[in-house]
Amino acid sequence: MLTLNFNYFLTNIHNRQPSKTPSRAPSGSPSGSPITQLTQCLRSVLVDLATESSPQFQFNDRGVFEYSVSFSNEPLSGLFVQLSLQGFGTWNVGRLNRVVENEAIFNGGTFCGAIGSGRSGKIIFQENCSAGALSVLSVTEPSTCYYVMTVDGLCCPALG
Repeated sequence: MLTLNFNYFLTNIHNRQPSKTPSRAPSGSPSGSPITQLTQCLRSVLVDLATESSPQFQFNDRGVFEYSVSFSNEPLSGLFVQLSLQGFGTWNVGRLNRVVENEAIFNGGTFCGAIGSGRSGKIIFQENCSAGALSVLSVTEPSTCYYVMTVDGLCCPALG
């Protein structure tokens, strides 16, 4: 059972620093260009998150939908899910496809008749070392069946 409240929350993630362990995340750059330090930092953070209990992120959208994201490791993978809190169903937004810069890209979600293909989305991680912890700020649907979760608190000290 999912907790129903009007506040966002993040489970067991505090003062997250990037791991020194290299990840086997999905490819970082579709164009084959070199992986940037920011991309590698985010991959390391996701590898660390994968060791925490799931889901790592949950967000309640005014009692209408609840969004959750779970990461697992070996190799790094993730699942982004939307749940109707009014009993209409649960839909996969997508599985982690790649990490590029400060974004985790998800695709291959549940079919969406309105667009004639699967749902998709991304998580934008905002760098903010002073935040002290990762926290979900919002989830939006800027276009039909495409979702954007914004997470604050990514800290990549080597980039500073």
